[in-house]
Amino acid sequence: MRSCVLGLAISAGSLICIFLGNASTRRLAFLHFRLHGGHYLQGSKGNKTSQATPETEPELRLALFMTTHWSALHQGFLPCWGFASKHLNLLRQSDLVIYTSKRPKEEQLAQLHFRNITVREHKAAGYQAGAIQALVDGFGSKGFEEKWFEEYDWVIRLNPDVLIMDAEWLQATMQNDSVDAIFQACDKMRIHTDFFAVRVRAVNHTLVDVTRNGNAEMHATLSFGNIKKSGRFVWVRGGEPAGSNCKIMGNRSAAVHNHSLVKFCPDYFRERSEQYWAPWKKKLLR
Repeated sequence: MRSCVLGLAISAGSLICIFLGNASTRRLAFLHFRLHGGHYLQGSKGNKTSQATPETEPELRLALFMTTHWSALHQGFLPCWGFASKHLNLLRQSDLVIYTSKRPKEEQLAQLHFRNITVREHKAAGYQAGAIQALVDGFGSKGFEEKWFEEYDWVIRLNPDVLIMDAEWLQATMQNDSVDAIFQACDKMRIHTDFFAVRVRAVNHTLVDVTRNGNAEMHATLSFGNIKKSGRFVWVRGGEPAGSNCKIMGNRSAAVHNHSLVKFCPDYFRERSEQYWAPWKKKLLR
């Protein structure tokens, strides 16, 4: 049985209670209870109450899988995520799973407005090895057996310094029953690992386990080989590769990996005007 080990804290209209899970999993779950229309909407597993939305399609069950070594740079993007998770419907209806080698502070997580936040700690690894380990743990037999994403329809995997620019397109694409993944091509052979989204039921966890490749992008390409072979995927609208770095870019990309964006946090959408945003993006993102 879990017990609340920290007092309730109020932040941005949410009550946040921190629970400690099984020590062997090194898991922290941050359960958000939002006051909405006079009623508490509980975000705990098995008892989710959907927020009312004007859309006619059923609400997708979404998880944002944010992988990070929790560097100062990544922490600098937290205000952007605080703003985005408060204003983008895609994120308001999502749970956040942070995969990190360093535990975030509770006051940092209190900036965010996801329905649930789970922190999964792991041993620090190198740049390529860390990206591979995140994919293996999350989408291989470990994640499958521990039911990391069992309750979700889709998982969006990204880094804290990869920002969502077109949430509406992403949401509409994930509502398409003929699409099982959203990828970005790094080159003719590989897909990106800094951003992708997959339909949970389409992932072959056994294939993820048996894939062996020391390059993170090639490892992801082979791990999702069944989806690529099926043709049931789309490329990120507007996405462009950034040479050999495999960072998702593009003036009109639905997601962008550019460290210069941190200077515009928290409201990184505010600068998106014809007079300023377009030439700024042309200079920095192409």
